[in-house]
Amino acid sequence: MPSLVSESEKSSWSNEFNNIHDTFCRKVTMYRVAKRVNIATTDEFQSIYRSSVQGDNYTYESEPVEGVFDMRVKWGDPSKEANWSEITPKVAGNTCRLKMKADALEFLGDAQPVYVDGRACELIGVTKPHGLFNVDFYTVFLREKELEV
Repeated sequence: MPSLVSESEKSSWSNEFNNIHDTFCRKVTMYRVAKRVNIATTDEFQSIYRSSVQGDNYTYESEPVEGVFDMRVKWGDPSKEANWSEITPKVAGNTCRLKMKADALEFLGDAQPVYVDGRACELIGVTKPHGLFNVDFYTVFLREKELEV
C-alpha cells in the first residue's frame, strides 16, 4: 500500500524529533544497586547468617553503577490541577515526567534511586512508548521521595 510520506521524509522528520530531544534534554543520574557475591570455601557456610564452622569466606560487593542520560524533564505542579483538594491525598509530592531513549529505559529497569535536578525520585506508573513513525522515545513518571526523618 502506498504511503503519503516517503521514506526519506520519514527519516528527515525523525531526525528533527531527535534534534528537539537533544536541544531540550537535561542530564539525569540513575544508580544501579550494588551486587553482592558470597564465596565460601566450606560447604557449611550459611550466607544468610554469615557463619561457618571453619574456612575462609569472602564477600564481594560491587560498587553501585552510575548512569547519566539525556532526558526531557517536566515537573508537574499538582496545585494547578482541577479539583486540587481531591487529589492532594493521592499525590505525595512533586511528580516528574521523563522522556528518554531506549538505552536510558534499559538502565532504569533496576536503577534506584533516580536523581532529577538533585531530587531523589521513585518510579510510579507504567512506561509509555512513543515516536513519530517508530518507537524512539519512552515516557516514565516519577514521584519525588519524601525525606526520611
